[in-house]
Amino acid sequence: MAPETGPEGAEVRLNPLGYQILGVIARAPVSGYDVMKALHRFRPVRISQVYASLAVMEAAQLVRVHDVMQQGKPNKRVHEITPKGGQVLDAWIAEPTAHPAQNDEFVRKVYSLWHAPTDERRRLIRDRQAWLRAEVRHFEQMQADLTKSAPGHDADPGRWEFSRGILLKRRLALMTEELRWCESVLALLSPNPEI
Repeated sequence: MAPETGPEGAEVRLNPLGYQILGVIARAPVSGYDVMKALHRFRPVRISQVYASLAVMEAAQLVRVHDVMQQGKPNKRVHEITPKGGQVLDAWIAEPTAHPAQNDEFVRKVYSLWHAPTDERRRLIRDRQAWLRAEVRHFEQMQADLTKSAPGHDADPGRWEFSRGILLKRRLALMTEELRWCESVLALLSPNPEI
């Protein structure tokens, strides 16, 4: 598929966040605040980042904006994907995918774990376990809510709920495996009773 062009004929390229925002808008027309809420657990983002990306998309005619009147509140700006926006999203999905970059402070600390005092080694792993358990509970609830709100849609590859559902399953599988890894590390860090 040929790359889409902007208003002046320039190729439309978004940053990774822009494509993710476009994917949220493709599901249903939403406000910038609703975009931020939708991305919160998968990719924390500031509202200023969302609005900057939306301005770029509007200028490139990837989204159109409608003002929605609200009683007692300022008008809400709702963004809707255009056919051109859909084509840009499809072209991005079809591109080769870059390998993920690991940017996890926990992993960087584990790399130097040997240098920490014994109690700090165990504390670091236990803290990670506590965080992972809380995240697993949260994502299991998200999965249950998704299934309840749209029965059967999470099994239909043509629905956005399917994509959300398989990402939730992936996230849960990765966290569950990391919890197992934490248990094995704690076993290795336990004092050896025979010494």
